[in-house]
Amino acid sequence: MKTNIIYFKDAQNMTEVDDNSITLIITSPPYWCIKDYSKDGYQQEQRAERQPGQIGDISDYQEYLEALTAVWKDCERVLEPNGKLCINVPLMPILKKVLNTHHTRDIVNINSGIEHEILKHTGLYLMDVYIWNRTNPTKRLMFGCLPEQMLIYTPDGAMSIKDISVGQEVFIDTDKVGKVTHKYSSGIKPVYRLQTSNRELFTTEEHQVWGIYDKLCPSKHPKAYYSHQYQLGWHSVGELMAPHPKINFCYGHYLVMPTSLEVGDDTHLLSLLSAEGFESIDLDKFCRLLGVFLGDGWLSYNKGKLTKTINLCLYNEVASFYQRLIFEVFGFTCWSDKDGIKFASKRLARIFERLEFHHGALHKQIPPVIFRLPRSRRIEFLKGYLDADGSVGKYGELIYNTSSEQIKNALPMLLQSVGVFASNPIYHKPRVSSINQKEVKSQEGWAIKVAFKNGAPLLYTEFKNHQRNYHKVYDNYGYVRRRIKIPSGYRLEKILRSKYIGLHPTYDLSIDTDEKFLANGAIVHNSYPNPPNFYAQNTIEFVSVYVKDGRPRRRPDDIKDKSQLTQDEWVTLTKQIWDIPIPNKSDPAYGKHPAIMPEEMARRLIRLYSFYDDIVLDPFFGSGTTAKAAIELGRRWIGYELDPSFKEVIQAKLGVQFD
Repeated sequence: MKTNIIYFKDAQNMTEVDDNSITLIITSPPYWCIKDYSKDGYQQEQRAERQPGQIGDISDYQEYLEALTAVWKDCERVLEPNGKLCINVPLMPILKKVLNTHHTRDIVNINSGIEHEILKHTGLYLMDVYIWNRTNPTKRLMFGCLPEQMLIYTPDGAMSIKDISVGQEVFIDTDKVGKVTHKYSSGIKPVYRLQTSNRELFTTEEHQVWGIYDKLCPSKHPKAYYSHQYQLGWHSVGELMAPHPKINFCYGHYLVMPTSLEVGDDTHLLSLLSAEGFESIDLDKFCRLLGVFLGDGWLSYNKGKLTKTINLCLYNEVASFYQRLIFEVFGFTCWSDKDGIKFASKRLARIFERLEFHHGALHKQIPPVIFRLPRSRRIEFLKGYLDADGSVGKYGELIYNTSSEQIKNALPMLLQSVGVFASNPIYHKPRVSSINQKEVKSQEGWAIKVAFKNGAPLLYTEFKNHQRNYHKVYDNYGYVRRRIKIPSGYRLEKILRSKYIGLHPTYDLSIDTDEKFLANGAIVHNSYPNPPNFYAQNTIEFVSVYVKDGRPRRRPDDIKDKSQLTQDEWVTLTKQIWDIPIPNKSDPAYGKHPAIMPEEMARRLIRLYSFYDDIVLDPFFGSGTTAKAAIELGRRWIGYELDPSFKEVIQAKLGVQFD
């Protein structure tokens, strides 16, 4: 019988191994329905083709256990009397997208299932159970959280979650706000981007959002293979990213979003005006003036001091419109020059300066006071900004343009707050053009589109409120297949695509009056710290030791001397809880294999249950950790691995080349 060899084949029939020839078997079987062994260690990129017969891909739990039992039976055959079989498995939290049987997640104790099958179908006995306490676990299965790209909707505008502070007010619904009681830094985690036609969500896979999950079920209709159950509620981002592999229709999952935000009054704006002596003016027209000034206005300074001249870069009929508006509201007369129109008011200039309108184009921002206005005032502000920095597209859509990243982040929220859903910001790079034989570089910027069929910036009169109680679902042929009833005041946005974007610092919030808040226009759940559905941090795994009945084989004294444990090893290794860190980047298989056994675990089991020059077998060889520990401790080894694409990883870990 050959040793120090790996067989790339199924371990259910290990014909190359003689009966009663193996002293110790150490293995960690494939995880059920959680790991894709054809992907890399991060479970992001396809590393190789799926291998037929992969036990971890079996969807039925009982069939999965039966496939493993076939391996345990062959392990019993090859074990010598008193030989040990050591099996390492974790608890398996099953996300709702995999096993959607009730509101919360399931947790499957695979160790218990394997134990039941081994004791029932083999002659092995359970000898011992160790608990591996992972001393550096991730919390991916317990907490969801948000990266700094997520903008939290507050009454003062959209703010990065990184900049939110305790005590700050945030929107928790269309007409309600709550206060942040705690803010948590959740560490660096894998982040995904979920994209609809007009929103991008950046979250971890476990974070809960309010949406509709499209569950496939066997159809009772004779002409249909599947029916669809649309489940409205809290769903993890991982669930909503799951595609439907068996159908081609445009069914899918949806995010539920508010159609508007109704919290607002004129108090803050009136206090600014009254401080400068403006008591009774038309606030709608003033808000429109604020919008056009944000886009194309600037203040004049002389030696660092504010002057009374206010400038608007407007021409033609747009300039005429605002000249009339300024005269109607304030009684000021405008004059024109090559830079546009101007008028003089030191009091109004001071108001614009307090609103921080004095910044350059790259640093302009929508003042927080605008977000606190009633809906009608916000609409007028948006009309004014569109007159300044807007245009009408080829198909009648209205296009907002800006070179300010602050406006790019805040404008979608302001549009949503009045019931208008705009596109995701479209980035355009700086362009270099030649003017009068000189190269001129344009600024980078963003375009945000709002679909309207008619109307130039000055001709339309009201924004269209996209509010409806039923959302239509279409198939690839344009037929309406389903009408989904949704609560009044909300709309659905179909999830078009998802993408892993890397590791990022993440955060979460706790709100005093609710368990949710608005982020990037969607309703997200806060993960901390309210009862009742806390999950344990899942930091342990089991190492069960089974023994084949019979007397142990006698070894020569020199072999016993070489294999003897020190007193410290005896004390440490026989403790039932083993504190061992999970493998890190120092392991050659890190990031390449999705489930790496720590070398220290294999080393401890080999020291406890084998002698020098004994044979150690691993029927689920993986990255070769068992063989590496065996080589270092002077044992021979045999491995079985179904997936030959792990050959390079194994060679790198063992430092050997083999056919």
